[in-house]
Amino acid sequence: MSKIHHPLFFWFNVVFLVVNIAIVVTVLVYQPKPENPCSSGNCPNSKKAMAKELALSKTQQDSFYSIKAKYHTQSEPVVKELRLEKDLLLQTLEENPSDTTKIKKLVQKISASQAKLMEHTTHQYIDIHNILTPVQREKHRHIYRDIFGCKSEKKHHSKHHSDSSCQKGIN
Repeated sequence: MSKIHHPLFFWFNVVFLVVNIAIVVTVLVYQPKPENPCSSGNCPNSKKAMAKELALSKTQQDSFYSIKAKYHTQSEPVVKELRLEKDLLLQTLEENPSDTTKIKKLVQKISASQAKLMEHTTHQYIDIHNILTPVQREKHRHIYRDIFGCKSEKKHHSKHHSDSSCQKGIN
């Protein structure tokens, strides 16, 4: 009689385990995703959000949006080129055998494009910085530290890691 109880107990435990795993998987897979704030135009780093965060005057807003438009126009072709270079790099990496000379050249092109984008970003930062009041400049500096993934000394709860390239900050 005890032999009958053991197999039943075993199968009961197997079914119980399967049901529990199914419940956990269902909860994890079908858990509602948090709404993307960017889908409504309220990206934390969007120009609207930044203008609001900086409390820009009407005149400053006009200058700010003009500066953003100027650098967007300058950066757009670089971003498109960068996407193409990255796609080409991925295609080259998938080739068997991979052409290491071609890969090296593509990596250099990608690095040059990224450097060009950083240059545009830096000039944009300076142009925006020049239209701000001292209080707004401090806020602007912290916004950019967050954008660059630097831990802001005033925001200890930042999710970003401090990095040696961020130690001095953008002034």
